[in-house]
Amino acid sequence: MIKASYSSGDVIADRRADYARMLAESGDHAAAAELMEQALDIAPDWAGGWDLAGGFHDKAGNVAAAISAWRKLEALDDEGVFGARLKLAAHGAGPAGEGTAIGYVEALFDQYAPQFEQSLVGKLGYRVPDLLGTLIEEEMSRLAIAKFAIALDLGCGTGLMGERLRSRVETLEGIDISAAMIAETAKRISTIGWGKPNWLLRCRSIGKTSIS
Repeated sequence: MIKASYSSGDVIADRRADYARMLAESGDHAAAAELMEQALDIAPDWAGGWDLAGGFHDKAGNVAAAISAWRKLEALDDEGVFGARLKLAAHGAGPAGEGTAIGYVEALFDQYAPQFEQSLVGKLGYRVPDLLGTLIEEEMSRLAIAKFAIALDLGCGTGLMGERLRSRVETLEGIDISAAMIAETAKRISTIGWGKPNWLLRCRSIGKTSIS
C-alpha cells in the first residue's frame, strides 16, 4: 500500500495545516493557502504540505502560486504519489509524461476505499455490477452453462462485481492495484460469510492472499 503522508513530522506545522483545512472547508481558500505557507516555512520538505498549498492556491484563484507549489512538490515526490505532473499539465505548466504514476493512482484509491461504495453506489447510483450480472446470467442460461470453473475480476475494487459472480463460479480471483480496496473486499467476505466460491485476492503491493 502506498501511503501519502499528510503529516510533516512537526507538531506546529501539522496544527497550522489542520487550521488551514478548516479554513478551506469554510470556503476561505486564500487564508488557508496563507496558513499553509506558514506551515511550510517550518517544514519546507513536506511533500503533502506542498500538495495542500497548491490545491488551496488553485481554489483561491492564484494559479501562479499553485504552480509554484506543485513545482516544489514535483521535486520532492519521486514516486509521483501526489500527481504533481498531472496537476501541472492540467494548468498548461508541463507535460503529463507517459502515463500516470502508479503510485498516484494507488494512493488515490487507497484513500478512497473506505468511502468507495457509499459514494459510488449510494450517491451516484452505480449499477454496472447488477447489469453485467444479469447479462452473464442470461448468457449462461442460453448456453446451458451451470457454473464456470474460474473467473477473473480485474479492478475488483471492494467486491461489488464479485458478489454478483460468486454463485456462478468455483473460484473467483479479484485483482486490484489498491491494497485498501483488496482489504475492503476481504472484510466483505469475512463479514457477510459468502461461503463458496474459493476466493483469491491479489494486489500489486501485497502479492496474493487466499481466502477459502
